[in-house]
Amino acid sequence: ADLNAIIYSLGEPTRGNVCDSPGAAQLKDLRELRGLRRRHPGLQLLVSIGGWDTAPQYSDIALTAASRAKFARSCIRLFIQQQRVNGIDLDWEFPVRGGLIPSRPQDRADATALVRELREQLDALGRRTHRHYLLTVATPAGTWQEGGAYSVSDSYDLAALVPYVSWLNVMTYDMNTIF
Repeated sequence: ADLNAIIYSLGEPTRGNVCDSPGAAQLKDLRELRGLRRRHPGLQLLVSIGGWDTAPQYSDIALTAASRAKFARSCIRLFIQQQRVNGIDLDWEFPVRGGLIPSRPQDRADATALVRELREQLDALGRRTHRHYLLTVATPAGTWQEGGAYSVSDSYDLAALVPYVSWLNVMTYDMNTIF
């Protein structure tokens, strides 16, 4: 029952299609987590990017190949290269429906394209650094979200995501309510 991964929450996507730079408190937290990782070899450190109120930003980020590439580059630069984390957890709540603000109908497919872009850029960096970087996607477990009855397949094409992710991070804290 060893702890093998810590997912630090949250990095923020911005309306400019990039990851927001971590603030002083986040930088301190990440520094302390890297210290913990040094003391416990094998511990993986990921940064979760997004959260409950980020659906509008993600809808824009995932819309085009250029915006997806820009976002992936910024997240990798800020968190993988500068903060030396082992991976990224994409927390888009939620493509298409289930979140606070409805998003575009094509967001389900665009979410997969965004995950694929992140995976490709992480793998390209990994070939240069001889490391494997983790990529996870936060998915809901519950059957009730904003707007009523809900299924994760309303938002995500899980079969299409699986080849690109290290694992699915199933959020089990909102099983029958939005909170």
